[in-house]
Amino acid sequence: MDEKNVNNYLLLSVVKNEETNLHKTIKSVVQQSIRPTLWAIFDDCSTDNTPKILAEAEKKYNWILYIRLDNSHQRDLGLHLAKLIKEGFEHLIKYCKIKQIRYKYLANLDGDLILENEFFEKLINELELDPSLGIVSGSTQYLVNNKLITADVDINEPSGGHMLVKKECFEHIDGITVAYSWDSVLKVKARLRGWNTKRVNEAKVFEYRDVNSAEGYWAGYMFRGKGAYYLNLNLMHVIGKGVTYSFKSPYYIGIAYLYGYFLDYFTHKEKINDEELSEYYQNKYKSIINSWDK
Repeated sequence: MDEKNVNNYLLLSVVKNEETNLHKTIKSVVQQSIRPTLWAIFDDCSTDNTPKILAEAEKKYNWILYIRLDNSHQRDLGLHLAKLIKEGFEHLIKYCKIKQIRYKYLANLDGDLILENEFFEKLINELELDPSLGIVSGSTQYLVNNKLITADVDINEPSGGHMLVKKECFEHIDGITVAYSWDSVLKVKARLRGWNTKRVNEAKVFEYRDVNSAEGYWAGYMFRGKGAYYLNLNLMHVIGKGVTYSFKSPYYIGIAYLYGYFLDYFTHKEKINDEELSEYYQNKYKSIINSWDK
């Protein structure tokens, strides 16, 4: 069969202590109108019933690979997570090469999501319609005070938690870069190389928790600040974002963001070792200012 006519995709999830939600996530993937060719789930040293849930899923479905890690002790949303994502995709690609498994797309999925049944089919159709489109995701919904809210995000900004990438795009940008906000870096590299990115609002995802509150809002926005330092965002840009965050509830998130940034700034922590990306983030504020004039 011609690979161009195969809508197969590889799916990767990195999870830790997700016993509350994981079985629902697995069920929503099983019910997809187009299932993944292979789903590798990396368990980052869970201490709850996550290993049991994954072992049962692997036994039941021959397209699920459960991989238990034993070198981590706490949830880390920064460089550690990016490293696991990179290693996970490399493992999947190598496995498919050995087994001669064809695929056209690569996807990432967080372990606390429910996907509508045609989620990946809708994303694949979107990529098929536009040859220049390299990365897509769905639209995230979550509950706030028992009210269903749709995340207000720019249509050109796919979510890393449920992202689908064309194989050609993935290879063109040399895969995953180990960095804070690895998904943002992935999108930037794709756009710098001529690929378009898109959030497909018709493809719905339900998230059990706000992504920024997975470890509490303070920790979530502190990691954002640390990421801003690592990626070399302009100092005035960072201060502007911190002030803007301070007008959003909970109002301490701006302080958490700036704390994370300056914690690494004053201790001279390592920055991203990629001149192209470093220059892009240093000058990102210019594109924002230019958009105001339009």
